[in-house]
Amino acid sequence: MIRVLYRWRVPEGGETQFEDGWVRMTHAIRAAFPAAHGSLLLRQDDRPGTAWALARWSSRAEWEAFLTAPSPDEAARDAMTAVSELEGLEVFEEVREE
Repeated sequence: MIRVLYRWRVPEGGETQFEDGWVRMTHAIRAAFPAAHGSLLLRQDDRPGTAWALARWSSRAEWEAFLTAPSPDEAARDAMTAVSELEGLEVFEEVREE
């Protein structure tokens, strides 16, 4: 399993649109890609305007295949990208969970 940590800049006023798009996109990804095991959206009190998501995938290869596939929900993707900018992502291998 891997975890992918995404970070977006979401200007003030775009939070609701971004979050609604993220929910729709997460559901569409899980429906279209069996290797997708869900995602968690996070916000830091001391970093307004930044949204984080932690997604879980069966493998890096399956996540990379998702990156090159057509969007499972173009309207949700467009809603997110209209009010955000992806600032970074990092991939982590799950080592141990207790």
